[in-house]
Amino acid sequence: MEASIKFFNLNLYFDDMICTEMYDFIPKHEVLKLIKHNYEMNQVIVGDRFHEIDAAIENSIYSIFCEYGYGDKKEGSLADVSIKNISEILDILSN
Repeated sequence: MEASIKFFNLNLYFDDMICTEMYDFIPKHEVLKLIKHNYEMNQVIVGDRFHEIDAAIENSIYSIFCEYGYGDKKEGSLADVSIKNISEILDILSN
Protein backbone atom coordinates (compact mmCIF):
# COMPACT_ATOMS: atom_id res chain seq x y z
CA MET A 1 0.00 0.00 0.00
CA GLU A 2 2.82 2.42 0.81
CA ALA A 3 4.25 2.15 -2.73
CA SER A 4 0.89 3.09 -4.28
CA ILE A 5 0.44 5.99 -1.84
CA LYS A 6 3.83 7.38 -2.78
CA PHE A 7 3.59 6.74 -6.55
CA PHE A 8 0.15 8.36 -6.93
CA ASN A 9 0.69 11.07 -4.26
CA LEU A 10 -2.49 9.89 -2.56
CA ASN A 11 -1.66 11.80 0.62
CA LEU A 12 -2.70 14.92 -1.29
CA TYR A 13 -6.27 13.59 -1.56
CA PHE A 14 -6.90 11.39 1.47
CA ASP A 15 -6.52 12.12 5.18
CA ASP A 16 -5.93 8.50 6.07
CA MET A 17 -5.56 5.11 4.43
CA ILE A 18 -6.34 1.98 6.42
CA CYS A 19 -5.62 -1.69 5.82
CA THR A 20 -6.70 -4.71 7.84
CA GLU A 21 -3.16 -5.70 8.79
CA MET A 22 -3.18 -2.64 11.06
CA TYR A 23 -6.00 -4.39 12.97
CA ASP A 24 -4.70 -7.97 13.07
CA PHE A 25 -6.61 -8.84 9.88
CA ILE A 26 -10.10 -8.75 11.38
CA PRO A 27 -12.80 -8.49 8.66
CA LYS A 28 -12.88 -5.14 6.89
CA HIS A 29 -16.46 -4.36 7.86
CA GLU A 30 -15.45 -4.78 11.53
CA VAL A 31 -12.43 -2.48 11.11
CA LEU A 32 -14.74 0.16 9.69
CA LYS A 33 -17.14 -0.15 12.59
CA LEU A 34 -14.23 0.49 14.94
CA ILE A 35 -12.80 3.53 13.17
CA LYS A 36 -15.50 5.28 11.15
CA HIS A 37 -16.52 7.46 14.10
CA ASN A 38 -12.98 8.87 14.26
CA TYR A 39 -13.62 10.77 11.04
CA GLU A 40 -16.15 13.59 10.79
CA MET A 41 -15.77 14.28 7.08
CA ASN A 42 -17.40 12.37 4.25
CA GLN A 43 -15.98 8.89 3.91
CA VAL A 44 -15.34 6.71 0.88
CA ILE A 45 -14.09 3.16 0.48
CA VAL A 46 -11.90 2.49 -2.56
CA GLY A 47 -11.20 -1.13 -3.36
CA ASP A 48 -10.73 -3.79 -5.99
CA ARG A 49 -12.40 -6.72 -4.24
CA PHE A 50 -15.89 -7.55 -2.98
CA HIS A 51 -14.66 -7.37 0.63
CA GLU A 52 -14.15 -3.60 0.40
CA ILE A 53 -17.53 -3.04 -1.25
CA ASP A 54 -19.26 -5.25 1.31
CA ALA A 55 -17.57 -3.37 4.16
CA ALA A 56 -18.79 -0.08 2.69
CA ILE A 57 -22.35 -1.39 2.35
CA GLU A 58 -22.41 -2.75 5.92
CA ASN A 59 -21.25 0.63 7.23
CA SER A 60 -23.29 2.90 4.93
CA ILE A 61 -20.18 4.38 3.32
CA TYR A 62 -19.86 5.41 -0.34
CA SER A 63 -17.87 2.84 -2.35
CA ILE A 64 -15.64 3.07 -5.41
CA PHE A 65 -14.70 -0.18 -7.15
CA CYS A 66 -11.41 -0.27 -9.08
CA GLU A 67 -11.95 -2.35 -12.22
CA TYR A 68 -8.20 -2.32 -12.90
CA GLY A 69 -7.38 -4.18 -9.67
CA TYR A 70 -7.21 -7.84 -8.68
CA GLY A 71 -10.93 -8.52 -8.45
CA ASP A 72 -13.26 -9.55 -11.24
CA LYS A 73 -15.62 -6.81 -12.48
CA LYS A 74 -18.54 -8.75 -10.99
CA GLU A 75 -17.11 -8.16 -7.51
CA GLY A 76 -17.87 -4.47 -7.91
CA SER A 77 -21.46 -4.86 -9.06
CA LEU A 78 -22.83 -3.47 -5.77
CA ALA A 79 -20.43 -0.51 -5.57
CA ASP A 80 -21.77 3.01 -5.81
CA VAL A 81 -19.45 3.64 -8.76
CA SER A 82 -16.73 1.78 -10.68
CA ILE A 83 -13.59 3.26 -12.19
CA LYS A 84 -11.17 2.03 -14.83
CA ASN A 85 -8.28 4.32 -13.80
CA ILE A 86 -7.19 5.85 -10.50
CA SER A 87 -7.34 9.33 -12.03
CA GLU A 88 -11.15 9.05 -12.20
CA ILE A 89 -11.32 9.35 -8.41
CA LEU A 90 -10.64 13.09 -8.59
CA ASP A 91 -13.77 13.71 -10.66
CA ILE A 92 -15.88 11.54 -8.37
CA LEU A 93 -14.66 13.15 -5.17
CA SER A 94 -15.11 16.68 -6.48
CA ASN A 95 -18.85 16.11 -7.04
